[in-house]
Amino acid sequence: MAKTSYVIKRLSKYAEVENSEGSGLHTCVFNEVVIQFYDQDGKAICIRARREDERDDPYTDYFAGSYYDNITQAINRALAEWTLCHREPCPACGHTTGTKRWVDGQTVWTCHKCGGPISGKYQKPVPTPAAQLGTQENQTGLLPIGSKVYYTGDMANHDGEGWVGSHMPASRYGGASLNIQLEDGRVFGGVFQANVRWPHEENRGQRFVIREVAKVPEVQAAAEACPAERPRLRLLSLN
Repeated sequence: MAKTSYVIKRLSKYAEVENSEGSGLHTCVFNEVVIQFYDQDGKAICIRARREDERDDPYTDYFAGSYYDNITQAINRALAEWTLCHREPCPACGHTTGTKRWVDGQTVWTCHKCGGPISGKYQKPVPTPAAQLGTQENQTGLLPIGSKVYYTGDMANHDGEGWVGSHMPASRYGGASLNIQLEDGRVFGGVFQANVRWPHEENRGQRFVIREVAKVPEVQAAAEACPAERPRLRLLSLN
């Protein structure tokens, strides 16, 4: 675990870090992403990142966003939310990746390469923010990347259609998980496979419903079906 002073120093490069007295909770908001963590004996614990428009739902015991091993992962989550969205080419250098900043209460787009002003006209991001969060290689036991998923929503967040954008490798907080991208731009990072199921009338509390399972590439499917056999050792008689 990193020191609290180090985490605050890292976040201060992007925005001001607010401290809730008495609770040890620290909050930093930039690029419309909220990063929070708790201070415990000078160590930063329970690092979480979520979008500003996401809300916790205590009635269903749901906590928006995802928890991360370190502050770098949380910062990358916030940067992937907007800075990797492709825009019209920069008139100065021709770069097509823009950064969304809040300046004096207004949204300002700047070139990610030279920092000059660019147009905010949207182009389809390639790859999507969900694909930027984890690996784009299918992992055994997880819903394949590209599978269509429906988010049922709750009292604080509206529903929406989406897909599996990438897979998140296993960490000390749990096994491998899914990064789900919705059509409206929202990203759910670190969704465990157990929370994504087929629709069933008796299970009304599920948050993600499988619409369609993407096909796994033939090469990978063959490798999973017939894994390579390990070489066997043979004992030779001395007689």
